[in-house]
Amino acid sequence: METSLKTKYALKIWEAERDYVRGLVKQTGLAKNIGRVSPMCLYDNAMSALAGTALGDFQSWAQTARAYRDSLMAYIRGETDNLSSVSYFTQSTEAERIEFEKDPESTMHELANRVRQRERPLNLEDLPRFTYSTGVAQGLRRAAIDLILLFVFNIVFYSLSFVAFQKYDVR
Repeated sequence: METSLKTKYALKIWEAERDYVRGLVKQTGLAKNIGRVSPMCLYDNAMSALAGTALGDFQSWAQTARAYRDSLMAYIRGETDNLSSVSYFTQSTEAERIEFEKDPESTMHELANRVRQRERPLNLEDLPRFTYSTGVAQGLRRAAIDLILLFVFNIVFYSLSFVAFQKYDVR
């Protein structure tokens, strides 16, 4: 099957955008790893993971949204004979729309009856529902490294301050 020029351009644009986003994800991961030397960054990373607003949560949401889009398109294609029906989008044909624009008052009921007889409209109550949820366990798993490093930094800083306090001469 031969693809159109517009489809080829759209695929190239999509590939460029996908590569751009992948580069941003890599840069964000590198910045997160470099920032782990700071307790404040560790705390920020851990709280973002626990709140469900970290980059990993966004990527998980995006994967779920892609799967939902695919299931939604499969549903619509199944209900509308592979999107070949014009009624999915307009509930009328091009000729019927031109006729309606000429005399909207008299053709309204006639057009509505023809559309109802020809095909059934898309039932929106049967559409698949989008669901996405994250659990506390998943947030803890994503925040585990940052929480452990934060705990280690607390012990190290406490130990260093205790040693400095012990060496301090009171006089």
